[in-house]
Amino acid sequence: MPRDRDDDRYDDEDDRPRRRPRRDDFDDEGDDRSPPKKGMSTGVILAIVFGAVAVIALPCIAILIGLLLPAVQKVREAADRQRSTNDVKVLGIASHNYNDATGKLPLPFVPRTGEPTGAVPSDLNDRLSWRVSLLPYLEQDNLYRRFKPDEPWNSPANQPLAGIAVKAYADADAPTDPATRYRCFYDNGAAFDTRRPARIPQSFPDGTANTILYVEGAEKVTWSRFGEYRFDPAGPLPPLGHPKRDVFAAAMADGSVRWVKKTVSPQTLKAAVTASGGEILGPDW
Repeated sequence: MPRDRDDDRYDDEDDRPRRRPRRDDFDDEGDDRSPPKKGMSTGVILAIVFGAVAVIALPCIAILIGLLLPAVQKVREAADRQRSTNDVKVLGIASHNYNDATGKLPLPFVPRTGEPTGAVPSDLNDRLSWRVSLLPYLEQDNLYRRFKPDEPWNSPANQPLAGIAVKAYADADAPTDPATRYRCFYDNGAAFDTRRPARIPQSFPDGTANTILYVEGAEKVTWSRFGEYRFDPAGPLPPLGHPKRDVFAAAMADGSVRWVKKTVSPQTLKAAVTASGGEILGPDW
Protein backbone atom coordinates (compact mmCIF):
# COMPACT_ATOMS: atom_id res chain seq x y z
CA MET A 1 0.00 0.00 0.00
CA PRO A 2 1.31 3.42 -0.85
CA ARG A 3 2.66 5.38 2.05
CA ASP A 4 1.09 8.61 3.03
CA ARG A 5 3.21 11.68 2.27
CA ASP A 6 3.04 12.72 5.88
CA ASP A 7 4.60 9.45 6.97
CA ASP A 8 7.88 10.49 5.36
CA ARG A 9 8.70 12.80 8.20
CA TYR A 10 8.69 9.82 10.55
CA ASP A 11 10.79 7.63 8.34
CA ASP A 12 14.24 6.97 9.94
CA GLU A 13 15.82 6.39 6.56
CA ASP A 14 15.25 9.32 4.32
CA ASP A 15 16.55 8.56 0.85
CA ARG A 16 16.41 12.12 -0.33
CA PRO A 17 19.75 13.66 -1.35
CA ARG A 18 21.16 15.87 1.35
CA ARG A 19 23.23 19.02 1.00
CA ARG A 20 26.80 18.85 2.38
CA PRO A 21 27.08 21.11 5.39
CA ARG A 22 28.88 24.35 4.74
CA ARG A 23 31.26 26.11 7.04
CA ASP A 24 28.72 28.87 7.49
CA ASP A 25 26.24 26.38 8.98
CA PHE A 26 28.27 26.13 12.15
CA ASP A 27 28.39 28.75 14.81
CA ASP A 28 31.97 29.77 15.58
CA GLU A 29 31.29 29.85 19.29
CA GLY A 30 29.09 26.83 19.58
CA ASP A 31 31.01 24.36 17.42
CA ASP A 32 34.67 23.61 17.94
CA ARG A 33 35.00 21.72 14.67
CA SER A 34 37.39 23.34 12.17
CA PRO A 35 38.81 22.37 8.77
CA PRO A 36 41.73 19.94 9.04
CA LYS A 37 45.20 21.56 9.03
CA LYS A 38 47.52 20.83 6.15
CA GLY A 39 50.66 18.77 6.87
CA MET A 40 54.31 19.83 6.11
CA SER A 41 55.01 20.42 2.45
CA THR A 42 57.15 18.01 0.41
CA GLY A 43 59.84 20.66 0.02
CA VAL A 44 60.22 21.04 3.78
CA ILE A 45 60.43 17.29 4.26
CA LEU A 46 63.08 16.98 1.54
CA ALA A 47 65.07 19.84 3.04
CA ILE A 48 65.08 18.11 6.41
CA VAL A 49 66.11 14.78 4.86
CA PHE A 50 68.92 16.34 2.80
CA GLY A 51 70.10 18.31 5.82
CA ALA A 52 70.29 15.17 7.90
CA VAL A 53 72.15 13.35 5.15
CA ALA A 54 74.60 16.24 4.82
CA VAL A 55 75.27 16.30 8.54
CA ILE A 56 76.11 12.60 8.45
CA ALA A 57 77.83 12.42 5.05
CA LEU A 58 80.11 15.46 5.11
CA PRO A 59 82.26 14.26 8.03
CA CYS A 60 82.48 10.83 6.39
CA ILE A 61 83.61 12.42 3.10
CA ALA A 62 86.19 14.51 4.93
CA ILE A 63 87.55 11.41 6.66
CA LEU A 64 87.64 9.51 3.35
CA ILE A 65 89.55 12.33 1.65
CA GLY A 66 91.99 12.43 4.55
CA LEU A 67 92.62 8.71 4.13
CA LEU A 68 93.00 8.92 0.34
CA LEU A 69 95.38 11.89 0.16
CA PRO A 70 98.42 10.01 1.53
CA ALA A 71 97.77 7.18 -0.91
CA VAL A 72 97.48 9.60 -3.84
CA GLN A 73 100.68 11.33 -2.74
CA LYS A 74 102.51 8.01 -2.61
CA VAL A 75 101.35 7.17 -6.13
CA ARG A 76 102.61 10.53 -7.41
CA GLU A 77 105.94 10.11 -5.67
CA ALA A 78 106.32 6.62 -7.12
CA ALA A 79 105.57 7.97 -10.61
CA ASP A 80 108.11 10.81 -10.20
CA ARG A 81 110.70 8.37 -8.96
CA GLN A 82 110.11 6.06 -11.92
CA ARG A 83 110.53 8.98 -14.35
CA SER A 84 113.74 9.99 -12.57
CA THR A 85 114.98 6.40 -12.81
CA ASN A 86 114.34 6.44 -16.55
CA ASP A 87 116.19 9.76 -17.01
CA VAL A 88 119.22 8.59 -15.01
CA LYS A 89 119.20 5.34 -16.97
CA VAL A 90 119.30 7.36 -20.19
CA LEU A 91 122.37 9.24 -18.92
CA GLY A 92 124.14 5.97 -18.24
CA ILE A 93 123.32 4.62 -21.70
CA ALA A 94 124.44 7.86 -23.36
CA SER A 95 127.75 7.70 -21.47
CA HIS A 96 128.38 4.14 -22.65
CA ASN A 97 127.53 5.12 -26.21
CA TYR A 98 129.96 8.05 -25.96
CA ASN A 99 132.63 5.67 -24.61
CA ASP A 100 131.99 3.18 -27.41
CA ALA A 101 132.19 5.90 -30.08
CA THR A 102 135.28 7.73 -28.79
CA GLY A 103 137.04 5.11 -26.66
CA LYS A 104 136.68 7.22 -23.51
CA LEU A 105 134.21 9.13 -21.35
CA PRO A 106 133.94 12.92 -21.67
CA LEU A 107 135.96 15.17 -19.42
CA PRO A 108 133.90 16.90 -16.71
CA PHE A 109 134.25 20.11 -18.74
CA VAL A 110 134.33 20.82 -22.48
CA PRO A 111 137.94 21.36 -23.63
CA ARG A 112 138.79 24.09 -26.07
CA THR A 113 140.44 23.71 -29.45
CA GLY A 114 144.18 23.06 -29.14
CA GLU A 115 144.07 22.84 -25.36
CA PRO A 116 146.69 20.33 -24.12
CA THR A 117 145.42 17.24 -22.37
CA GLY A 118 146.41 17.06 -18.72
CA ALA A 119 146.31 20.80 -18.09
CA VAL A 120 143.66 21.84 -15.57
CA PRO A 121 141.94 25.01 -16.82
CA SER A 122 142.13 28.01 -14.54
CA ASP A 123 138.65 29.08 -15.58
CA LEU A 124 136.74 25.86 -14.83
CA ASN A 125 133.68 27.71 -13.56
CA ASP A 126 133.34 29.47 -16.91
CA ARG A 127 133.48 26.28 -18.93
CA LEU A 128 130.73 24.24 -20.52
CA SER A 129 129.82 21.00 -18.73
CA TRP A 130 130.08 17.32 -19.64
CA ARG A 131 126.30 17.55 -20.09
CA VAL A 132 126.91 19.48 -23.32
CA SER A 133 129.32 16.78 -24.53
CA LEU A 134 126.62 14.11 -24.09
CA LEU A 135 123.98 15.95 -26.13
CA PRO A 136 124.58 14.06 -29.41
CA TYR A 137 123.98 10.80 -27.51
CA LEU A 138 120.71 12.11 -26.06
CA GLU A 139 119.21 12.80 -29.50
CA GLN A 140 120.07 16.48 -29.11
CA ASP A 141 122.67 16.82 -31.85
CA ASN A 142 121.09 19.98 -33.28
CA LEU A 143 121.33 21.69 -29.90
CA TYR A 144 124.93 20.50 -29.48
CA ARG A 145 125.97 22.06 -32.80
CA ARG A 146 124.73 25.47 -31.68
CA PHE A 147 127.21 25.66 -28.79
CA LYS A 148 130.57 27.38 -29.17
CA PRO A 149 132.97 25.13 -27.21
CA ASP A 150 135.79 27.69 -27.25
CA GLU A 151 133.63 30.30 -25.53
CA PRO A 152 132.46 30.57 -21.89
CA TRP A 153 129.09 29.04 -21.00
CA ASN A 154 127.62 32.54 -20.60
CA SER A 155 128.95 34.06 -23.83
CA PRO A 156 126.40 35.78 -26.11
CA ALA A 157 126.24 32.63 -28.21
CA ASN A 158 126.09 30.06 -25.41
CA GLN A 159 124.06 31.64 -22.64
CA PRO A 160 120.69 31.64 -24.48
CA LEU A 161 121.08 27.88 -24.98
CA ALA A 162 121.30 27.39 -21.22
CA GLY A 163 117.62 28.32 -21.02
CA ILE A 164 116.56 25.36 -23.17
CA ALA A 165 115.37 22.46 -21.00
CA VAL A 166 116.80 19.03 -21.82
CA LYS A 167 114.48 16.26 -20.64
CA ALA A 168 117.21 13.92 -19.44
CA TYR A 169 118.66 16.62 -17.17
CA ALA A 170 115.39 18.02 -15.77
CA ASP A 171 113.55 17.00 -12.62
CA ALA A 172 110.66 14.63 -13.22
CA ASP A 173 108.38 17.03 -11.32
CA ALA A 174 109.71 20.10 -13.20
CA PRO A 175 110.29 18.99 -16.80
CA THR A 176 110.40 22.53 -18.20
CA ASP A 177 113.04 23.78 -15.74
CA PRO A 178 116.39 24.14 -17.57
CA ALA A 179 118.34 23.76 -14.32
CA THR A 180 119.52 20.29 -13.29
CA ARG A 181 120.46 18.23 -10.24
CA TYR A 182 122.58 15.68 -12.13
CA ARG A 183 126.24 16.28 -11.43
CA CYS A 184 129.47 14.33 -11.19
CA PHE A 185 132.33 13.99 -8.72
CA TYR A 186 135.75 14.72 -10.18
CA ASP A 187 139.46 14.40 -9.27
CA ASN A 188 141.14 12.64 -6.33
CA GLY A 189 140.13 9.18 -7.46
CA ALA A 190 136.60 9.89 -8.68
CA ALA A 191 135.38 8.53 -12.02
CA PHE A 192 135.91 11.90 -13.71
CA ASP A 193 139.23 13.67 -13.74
CA THR A 194 140.06 17.14 -15.04
CA ARG A 195 143.45 15.97 -16.38
CA ARG A 196 142.54 12.84 -18.32
CA PRO A 197 139.34 11.11 -19.45
CA ALA A 198 138.24 7.81 -17.93
CA ARG A 199 137.69 4.70 -19.98
CA ILE A 200 135.16 1.92 -19.43
CA PRO A 201 136.07 -0.58 -18.10
CA GLN A 202 139.83 0.03 -17.84
CA SER A 203 139.56 2.97 -15.42
CA PHE A 204 137.31 1.12 -12.95
CA PRO A 205 139.28 -1.52 -11.04
CA ASP A 206 136.71 -1.32 -8.23
CA GLY A 207 134.08 -2.49 -10.72
CA THR A 208 131.72 -0.43 -12.86
CA ALA A 209 128.74 -1.62 -10.78
CA ASN A 210 130.41 -0.24 -7.63
CA THR A 211 131.40 3.21 -8.93
CA ILE A 212 129.24 6.30 -9.29
CA LEU A 213 129.29 8.22 -12.57
CA TYR A 214 126.60 10.80 -11.90
CA VAL A 215 124.66 11.69 -8.80
CA GLU A 216 121.50 13.63 -7.99
CA GLY A 217 122.42 16.76 -6.04
CA ALA A 218 120.24 18.63 -3.55
CA GLU A 219 120.82 21.94 -5.31
CA LYS A 220 120.23 22.72 -8.96
CA VAL A 221 122.79 24.23 -11.31
CA THR A 222 122.63 25.59 -14.86
CA TRP A 223 122.70 22.44 -16.95
CA SER A 224 125.18 23.69 -19.57
CA ARG A 225 127.64 25.16 -17.06
CA PHE A 226 130.42 23.30 -15.27
CA GLY A 227 129.18 23.00 -11.69
CA GLU A 228 130.42 19.66 -10.40
CA TYR A 229 131.53 18.27 -7.03
CA ARG A 230 135.26 18.18 -6.49
CA PHE A 231 135.86 15.04 -4.48
CA ASP A 232 137.71 15.38 -1.18
CA PRO A 233 138.42 11.98 0.42
CA ALA A 234 139.04 13.61 3.81
CA GLY A 235 136.34 16.31 3.61
CA PRO A 236 132.57 16.46 3.90
CA LEU A 237 130.26 15.32 1.15
CA PRO A 238 127.76 17.67 -0.48
CA PRO A 239 124.02 17.37 0.26
CA LEU A 240 122.50 14.97 -2.22
CA GLY A 241 119.03 14.10 -3.46
CA HIS A 242 115.76 15.86 -4.12
CA PRO A 243 114.62 17.67 -0.94
CA LYS A 244 111.26 15.87 -0.90
CA ARG A 245 112.82 12.39 -0.93
CA ASP A 246 114.80 10.43 1.64
CA VAL A 247 116.89 8.84 -1.14
CA PHE A 248 119.00 10.07 -4.04
CA ALA A 249 119.60 8.64 -7.50
CA ALA A 250 123.05 7.49 -8.59
CA ALA A 251 124.01 6.48 -12.13
CA MET A 252 126.58 3.72 -11.82
CA ALA A 253 129.39 3.18 -14.32
CA ASP A 254 127.84 -0.08 -15.54
CA GLY A 255 124.73 1.82 -16.69
CA SER A 256 122.52 0.78 -13.79
CA VAL A 257 120.59 3.11 -11.49
CA ARG A 258 120.73 2.89 -7.73
CA TRP A 259 118.56 4.68 -5.19
CA VAL A 260 120.67 5.35 -2.12
CA LYS A 261 119.31 6.33 1.28
CA LYS A 262 120.47 9.75 2.46
CA THR A 263 121.46 8.09 5.72
CA VAL A 264 124.23 6.15 3.95
CA SER A 265 127.51 6.48 5.84
CA PRO A 266 130.14 8.86 4.45
CA GLN A 267 132.62 5.99 4.30
CA THR A 268 130.35 3.89 2.10
CA LEU A 269 129.47 6.80 -0.17
CA LYS A 270 133.11 7.80 -0.62
CA ALA A 271 133.96 4.21 -1.47
CA ALA A 272 131.31 4.31 -4.21
CA VAL A 273 132.69 7.60 -5.58
CA THR A 274 136.22 6.30 -6.09
CA ALA A 275 136.92 4.18 -9.17
CA SER A 276 140.10 2.46 -8.03
CA GLY A 277 140.33 2.90 -4.27
CA GLY A 278 140.01 -0.81 -3.52
CA GLU A 279 137.34 -0.19 -0.88
CA ILE A 280 134.52 -2.56 -0.10
CA LEU A 281 131.08 -0.99 -0.05
CA GLY A 282 129.42 -1.13 3.35
CA PRO A 283 126.19 -2.99 4.19
CA ASP A 284 124.25 0.30 4.02
CA TRP A 285 124.84 0.57 0.25
